[in-house]
Amino acid sequence: LSDPVLAKYDEAHLWSAYINSIEGHDVDAVSSFRKSAALLALYPESLRRLYRMQMLQSTLETESTGLATQLLEALGEGPSAETTERLTLYRARLYELTGKSADALPLYERLSASLDTETEVKARFYKMSVDLKEGRLSPADAVKTIQTLTLLWRGDPFEARMLMGLA
Repeated sequence: LSDPVLAKYDEAHLWSAYINSIEGHDVDAVSSFRKSAALLALYPESLRRLYRMQMLQSTLETESTGLATQLLEALGEGPSAETTERLTLYRARLYELTGKSADALPLYERLSASLDTETEVKARFYKMSVDLKEGRLSPADAVKTIQTLTLLWRGDPFEARMLMGLA
């Protein structure tokens, strides 16, 4: 996908955005997605859903709240309990980013008990971040939380984000 010949094809931008999102290159992912989002309508619903879920994560990490709102609306409700929880996590994150942390906190609290480890860890991390920002948690307690969470979740860009929180 990095071949210069492919740069003129919107579909290459679409898949480049997906790969960049998986690899944690969220700014590049959102940029490529903006160039090629219209193509998504040509894909089957199952692929659109998979793609939108991945891109939603990147839009939230880059605080692209308008695009995140559009993706959440397009996704609707999840077909499975795990997907529904992930969408709830993303909705909570959007609330947080748009200044509605009071709406986000109960969702983070509920998702902190998720059976899906990724959802649980992310919910606990985001809740910890809000609590720290709003003075309900000391920096020392935040470090302890991050240390625990990095033992539970390893090996992807989110682990790196948590470790940056330790710094």
